[in-house]
Amino acid sequence: GDSQKNFAEQSAIYGLYDASNTCVYIGQAGRGETSGLFDRLKNHALEDHLFCLWKRFTWFGLYTAEELEQETYPDLLKGSLSVGHVLDNLESMATYLALPRYNRRFSSGFGHVEWYYQKGEYEEALKGNATKRGA
Repeated sequence: GDSQKNFAEQSAIYGLYDASNTCVYIGQAGRGETSGLFDRLKNHALEDHLFCLWKRFTWFGLYTAEELEQETYPDLLKGSLSVGHVLDNLESMATYLALPRYNRRFSSGFGHVEWYYQKGEYEEALKGNATKRGA
């Protein structure tokens, strides 16, 4: 449905993009007590050298919306992770964030991804696609 989710405290890998949709920065959030996704983006928007270089962002979070809502953060390193699985997922995230022109492999690690969109930006993107198709 149309329910809102709060991802402010998300631990994530994120990319910042300029007005031409070029990735200008890739970073991480959620390594400390007060460094969730919201705090990192706020810092980039208001305080650091990137403040005027980006217009939008995208991210890959470690926790589900339900885990964030309940403030339950499972230990992600419990169990066994193969090096291949970790590398596939890191490659997929980095490639999706940067969208390099010649890289065709970026979907191998997305079997359990949930997609969330910021409402205004998503609606604007849909209008743009409709306009391009009609032209």
